Amino acid sequence: MVRKDLIDLINNYASHFAMQVGGHSAMGHYDTSIHTEQASILILNAVFDLELKNVNQDKKNHPAIDLIDKKKGVAFQVTATTTPQKVASTLQKFIDNNLHKQYHTLYIYILTEKRSKYDTKKIKNIIKDKFNFDVGIHIVDYRDIMRRISFIPSVEVLSQLARLYEQLTTSLISQLQFLQNTSKYSLKKPLPYIDRVKNELEDIIGQKNINKIPELSELLHKITTLEVDLQNKELELKEYRKVRDDYQNNNSLWNILHMSCVKAESEYDNIKQAIELEKKTVSALSLNIRRQKEFIDQVDYKMASERMNEARRLFEAGEYTMVNALLSYEGRQEYISKKLEERERESAGLKSLANEEVLLALNMLQKQDWHIHIQQIKTHFEQSIDLGGYGVNSFQYSYFLEDVGEKERAINILRKTLAHLPEKEIGNRAAAWGRLGKLLKDSNKEEALKAFMEASLIYEHLFNEDRDSYEFALTETLFECGCLYMAQSSLEHARGFLEQALIIASTLNKRADANMQKLIYVILLDLGSLHQQLGNEDQTNSYQMMALYMGAAISLDNPEKELFALLEAVRRFRILIGEKKEGPRSKAIYNNALRHFVKIQKWQSQEDAFNTAKALDKLGHYLLVEQEAIGADVCFQGALKIFRTLNKKGYSCLAEFSDSLKWVGFIYMIQNNVKACKKVLLEALRIRKQLLENEPVESLSKAASLLTDLYDNSFIAVPPSQYYRAYPFFEEALAIYKDLDEKYQQPNFEQWLNLLQHKSIFLSMGLDKTDAVIWYQELNHLLDRMSSSSIEFYEEKIQIAIHEAGQVLLENIDVDHTLFLRIAKDITNARKALLKQDQEKYNTYLLWTLLHVGYKLEDAKKWKEACPYLQEAVDMIQELIRKDPDNHHKDIVMPTLRLAFVYSKIMDYEHSVNLLTDLYNYFEVRLSENAQYLTVMVSIMLSLTNDLIAYGRKEKATTYITKAMKYLPGINDLKEQRRLKALFEELKNEYFLDK
Repeated sequence: MVRKDLIDLINNYASHFAMQVGGHSAMGHYDTSIHTEQASILILNAVFDLELKNVNQDKKNHPAIDLIDKKKGVAFQVTATTTPQKVASTLQKFIDNNLHKQYHTLYIYILTEKRSKYDTKKIKNIIKDKFNFDVGIHIVDYRDIMRRISFIPSVEVLSQLARLYEQLTTSLISQLQFLQNTSKYSLKKPLPYIDRVKNELEDIIGQKNINKIPELSELLHKITTLEVDLQNKELELKEYRKVRDDYQNNNSLWNILHMSCVKAESEYDNIKQAIELEKKTVSALSLNIRRQKEFIDQVDYKMASERMNEARRLFEAGEYTMVNALLSYEGRQEYISKKLEERERESAGLKSLANEEVLLALNMLQKQDWHIHIQQIKTHFEQSIDLGGYGVNSFQYSYFLEDVGEKERAINILRKTLAHLPEKEIGNRAAAWGRLGKLLKDSNKEEALKAFMEASLIYEHLFNEDRDSYEFALTETLFECGCLYMAQSSLEHARGFLEQALIIASTLNKRADANMQKLIYVILLDLGSLHQQLGNEDQTNSYQMMALYMGAAISLDNPEKELFALLEAVRRFRILIGEKKEGPRSKAIYNNALRHFVKIQKWQSQEDAFNTAKALDKLGHYLLVEQEAIGADVCFQGALKIFRTLNKKGYSCLAEFSDSLKWVGFIYMIQNNVKACKKVLLEALRIRKQLLENEPVESLSKAASLLTDLYDNSFIAVPPSQYYRAYPFFEEALAIYKDLDEKYQQPNFEQWLNLLQHKSIFLSMGLDKTDAVIWYQELNHLLDRMSSSSIEFYEEKIQIAIHEAGQVLLENIDVDHTLFLRIAKDITNARKALLKQDQEKYNTYLLWTLLHVGYKLEDAKKWKEACPYLQEAVDMIQELIRKDPDNHHKDIVMPTLRLAFVYSKIMDYEHSVNLLTDLYNYFEVRLSENAQYLTVMVSIMLSLTNDLIAYGRKEKATTYITKAMKYLPGINDLKEQRRLKALFEELKNEYFLDK
């Protein structure tokens, strides 16, 4: 039996069962519901995903509730009574017995048919926000159960439910027969029909008013007459049958009597049908009287007109004819038409005001300082709702409240919206339920599931009427239900909802838009995860593969924003097969994801193929950014394959073909596949040169970029003896950039600078052995062509290039070269600028620069030029000593000594004396550490003596020459002792003979 047949069968059983219960309850057999509680448990468990048990098993006549699921905090009252008084009584007992503290959800399951309306105001007064109770959700009958059953996808579960309903219906009939035939449980004999009708009406309008209804009296009199006729006809029929049976042996007479019996039976049936017809009329009249009474009791008479109050008084007095006369006055229809027009105008005005309030609030949200006006924005939204702006207005308010962290308030607004939205606004009701579900997802998954279930029931109805308008909403809502069931580990229920969502999404009348594609994608991912938990390996692989393909399609359409779709599908597939990111099977995963997009036979046209190739190329770039080189390789190779094919077929795409070759070459370079890289880059270069005539500027620029890549590639995995092969690529690229500048006035400063920066790196690594000074001259030629603003924009790139080539330049350029000082200055300034960004990295480079330049200039006897470099180096070392004295104190000696020597040469004796004095003090306190320090210290004292004399401080010089004389004999190195002694004697003879 197919699913639809099973649902129809269940519906027949359910409606028949409700009718039986209703019929017997009307006859006073209210105990029938007691015997249905246990049978209902299995049905409710399957439909609501619960584990209910009968609470009356533990405690007879338990107040307010019959069935409970303690684990999920859900309770049910099962009853055949539909009255508002019954609902109110149940809720009151539920509160009085503190059951709301144990069970956060209460359902009232009416075995017959619930009423169309209940007094929500009275219910709210009872529950007083102690727990959530919505008459539209929590009062259910067989129709609500059927709506939920219609979403169950499993044929097995539906078959089980059909059997349960069949047993339930059969059991009820058997129980009633048993009760009637067993003395222990004998029921009261039903009252005659007329007495029963009068008793029911007496409870509604009072005994004295029953006879004031002429239509009812007439009908009851007619029924009485017909019942007498029926009894007479029954006696007559019995007599005919008796006489006929006595003449069985006389055929002719028996036939005559039999014809009389048949006629009497027909007349009997006609009378019986007439009685039933009149009874139906009485039932309709009784129902109408009951509804009138309910309506009159619910009217707020403080707000009612005088005529309405008078009508109420007349009705309660039983003056029904006068009620009709009072309300059917002349001109009534014209008056109603007038009021309707007034109301329509007023309603339109209120709605317009409500919309204005929302627009004001949204306009305020556009301002940068909106957060300081939150209360005012709230006021506008609140007034919009007070003006009747439910639906879209309240949705906007809920979004705002969620954004400012007031999710609970947003939830309450939506509940209020659902309570006030007119029933005819079915679309807005569905949207409100869906929005409520999304807000509840994190805090209360059970309530969120109920909200989504309500939304799905409405959307299913709307979907059946207008498929195109509601297919996405229904699919999304079913998906949300599936996700929440998964969160509750109710995997079979989750599977049903997710598969139903996928069925709807997969049978669209048109191509899925971006939102539907993304929804299908997450459904596939979740189904894959779900089947993995269920242990269904084949289904898991199937859904993950479909998700992989869908993720690729989504990412291809918009890689900038939707790259996550492909990456997540790939990640999950890697986990599924136990593969690492750079593992060999990663390429197979990407190939499977993208294979449909590179198959030539799938192309609708060459234009489609071209667009697909461009999309693959773009996706490859974004994958590179995410360090997914394998995926990027698949994309670039796929794009290259398409461009190559299109080119052979005569489609104009040489520029794109060349670019694609370049990126394939880049991947080869990453993979150290030098030979393949060079091959595709040279092919790309050849194509670019073909395009020179039509697109000279762009083609030259791209060609130069390709030459730069070829230059870089030439240093990979080759011996130093082959490095010379790279130089022509650099020279050709440099020539192109100069041509772009000089011939076409279209300089590409960024790429030109990139080329020079690339070369600086290879120079610093010792890979490129060409003259570094020529590189420096080319850099300065470029800088001369650039504006000051361009230089400022590329300042860091320029500094890094100079830094990279700095050591090679300083080591290989002669100090007498005309460019030496300029180079030294540029390198020093570049490294100073970079030091501000990363002190730890560039500190050593800058110190080396200062010392190297200073020493080279000193050795060349360029004292004045050497002095600032050495002084800055000494200052840097002193700063390092202050921070870490243990590791840097020895570094200060030689730079200080050489700086003192330079100061002495330029006759700045004040600085030289101060530096030599510091060195003398440094060694004096360390003589015990190393005996060799004595030689250095004596040498320093002699230099200090010489500079002190030159500085005009002979007395101080005398102190140091005396100390030197004292320390000279202690020098163990005789050669050094003789040298210092000779220097000592020279100083003494020249300056200190008198001493």
